[in-house]
Amino acid sequence: RPFYWRRKWAADWELVRYCSERCRRTRRPRK
Repeated sequence: RPFYWRRKWAADWELVRYCSERCRRTRRPRK
């Protein structure tokens, strides 16, 4: 059952990982 949302979660996770890496590189506490 959890498949269609998993695909969206994976895409969001990719964006989060990218943002996390970028934020970590800039070392900027963005909340």
